Amino acid sequence: MTHSVERQDTAIQNQVLATCLLAGRIMIEGGSEMYRVEDTMRRIAVNAGEPQTLVFTTPTGIFASIENQPYIQERPISKRSIDMEKVTRVNQLSRSFAADQI
Repeated sequence: MTHSVERQDTAIQNQVLATCLLAGRIMIEGGSEMYRVEDTMRRIAVNAGEPQTLVFTTPTGIFASIENQPYIQERPISKRSIDMEKVTRVNQLSRSFAADQI
């Protein structure tokens, strides 16, 4: 594998992780349960072609990585409320992505 292909693969993997982390952050800040957040993040990753994505969530932070990669991404969660509209929208986007509608 050439270096440019490796860089491109890494950039795509970083984008997948960033998308998963954004979805997870929005869901946690909106009051979602941790198991739902982790499930949604995994589904996004699988549908983006990264089935070996590892995620771990707590009420104060999210961690995600791709198995066999030397890095992990983390996002702190500093504000939380109850906003089920945000949670519903993230779930709808995740389902649309899985159905190849977006």
